[in-house]
Amino acid sequence: MLSEDGDGLQGLDLNVQRAIGNWSSLQVGYVGQRGIKLFSLLEINQPNGPAAACFEGGGDYFLCEQQNRPFFNQFPFLGETTEFGNAENSSYDGLQVTYKTRSWKGLNVVAGCTYAPPLINPPAIGTSTFRTALTSERNGATAT
Repeated sequence: MLSEDGDGLQGLDLNVQRAIGNWSSLQVGYVGQRGIKLFSLLEINQPNGPAAACFEGGGDYFLCEQQNRPFFNQFPFLGETTEFGNAENSSYDGLQVTYKTRSWKGLNVVAGCTYAPPLINPPAIGTSTFRTALTSERNGATAT
């Protein structure tokens, strides 16, 4: 259920069932769920691109990585900094089909199938589009 702010989860289930003869039935259903403004984690002090050169240079990796963090000049003692927010969304859509027979010559059959896109893991911390825009603005580029 959505709150007054428009965040939360919404779900919808819709099923249609039809009898086939005296012993069988076919049921087709849709299952959908939407999530808006869900809990998210954002790594706001992630090292910028030049930190990859630290592996090649052979020097002090930790110092090189720290120097490439956005907040290093103001707070050199900070490492990973996670910001909590509600910037994530989710959606799920599925089709369910079920066929049933009821006691036909002593045999009961239930067969079902669900078709839905695979669920994938959410993006890693700090890889959202918000993170990309934030980094671009800090580096002087305009976010597209």
